[in-house]
Order: sequence, then C-alpha cells, then structure tokens
Amino acid sequence: MVIWFLLIFVLYVFLIAPSTSKRTFKQTHYAHRGFHSVDKGIKENTLPAFEAAIEKNYGIELDVQLSKDGQVVVYHDDDLFRLEKDKRQVSDCTLEELRTYQLPLLTEVLQTVDGKVPLIVELKNLPFKKLVSFCEQVYDILKEYSGPYCIESFNPMIVAWFKKQAPEVMRGQLIQPTKEYPNVWLGFFLNTYLYQFMTRPHFIAFELKTSHINPSFVINQLLGVQSALWTVRSPKEERANIDTYIFESYFPNESFKKN
Repeated sequence: MVIWFLLIFVLYVFLIAPSTSKRTFKQTHYAHRGFHSVDKGIKENTLPAFEAAIEKNYGIELDVQLSKDGQVVVYHDDDLFRLEKDKRQVSDCTLEELRTYQLPLLTEVLQTVDGKVPLIVELKNLPFKKLVSFCEQVYDILKEYSGPYCIESFNPMIVAWFKKQAPEVMRGQLIQPTKEYPNVWLGFFLNTYLYQFMTRPHFIAFELKTSHINPSFVINQLLGVQSALWTVRSPKEERANIDTYIFESYFPNESFKKN
C-alpha cells in the first residue's frame, strides 16, 4: 500500500511540476492593462496608459487578440461594450473600425515601450482552429522585440505551444477560482494543475480570490515556480511569498521594486 501511495504521489508531482528552467520576473509590480485612470481619461490597454506606467517605472501587463482582418490588437474584453457601449465583438471588427476606440496594435505598443519596462503579454482565448496561427503571429512580433517580456494565458494549449515552439520565452499559466470558469468541471481540472506536464510553466498567475493553499500550488512553489497575483488594488491585498503583483488603482510602495 505504501509503495502504491508513493508511486501515485511521484506521478502526481511529475504531472503538476513547473519548468526546470529558472526564470524570474524583472519587476515586482506590473500595471494591469497599463497605468490607466478613468478620472484622468486614460483608458486601459491604450498607449497613454502604457506611457503613464513607463513614466512611473512600473512593468506593464497587457492583453492581445485578433481583429477581423487578422491584426494583433491590444484589448481585454471579447466585445467592446464595457468600455465603448458597442455590442460588437472585437473579432468582428477590422483594425480600421477598432481605431475609433484607440485600440493599438501590439507592434505599436512595443515601439512605445521600447524595452524601458518589462511586459507581461496575455494571449486571450480564441477558437481552437485559430490558436496555432494566433500564437505564431504573436511570437513573430515578440521575437523581433529586444525588451524583456513574458507571456501568459488561461488556455493551457497556448502555454504548451510556447513551451514547444518558443522555449526561451518565459511563460505562465493564469488561474482563477473554479466558479469563475464557464464550466465548473473545467475550472476544477485547471485548478489541479494536472496538465502541466504539457506546459511546464515558469510562473503561475492566480486571481486574488483564488486560494493559494492549493496543494498543487504549494508543491509548485517548493519546486521553484514563480508566482503572480492579480488584480491587486491596495497594499493590503499583497501577500507574503508572492513574486510579483499585477495591480491597479493605487501607487505601490517604491521600496518593493526590483533593480
């Protein structure tokens, strides 16, 4: 019985283990979708929001997806309603149509940042048939960029693609509470980390309400995985033993920054 338990435990650790290649974040605080401010009229995921983050020397977290004409644009939501009161999906709009709402191309963001601060690039989920070409497009853009960056996604297939095709890129798995997923069983599975033998992430980025007492996460930390917490909105929400914070709505303590 003890031998069987040990064998199952070894298999479990093998399945959930992170990458053996050590990678670390270049910054302790990353501005969530840029350093945006409704009061100052600075929209999230726009060039002014990224310029504001650069001015304060914060890292930047941003989101990328595809327009109708196949351009890699920077925007978070699937549709334009929350920010623009437009019910159309981003994927149903051409780049020219999206320009009305200040949506920048990823290439334009990279030109603006120009290596001044590190980036976390989140690849949004797309229909399965578009995933590979999406990853290829994003990587083709990023590999021409000389500044520090890493990628993350909720979709393990995207993280797995980067593991196989771009192993030099620091990669992370996004996690949120089980109840936040469209399918509770999918959420439960993703929170087990049992798929990580395919992805071997360098970091795990989990939502603030997600319990990090998860045994799989604890084992990952013991094995050296980096951790990121999002979205942190005050210093009181920062936790011990977390490597970096994706934040908004406050000015992080300058003393936390890494050189």
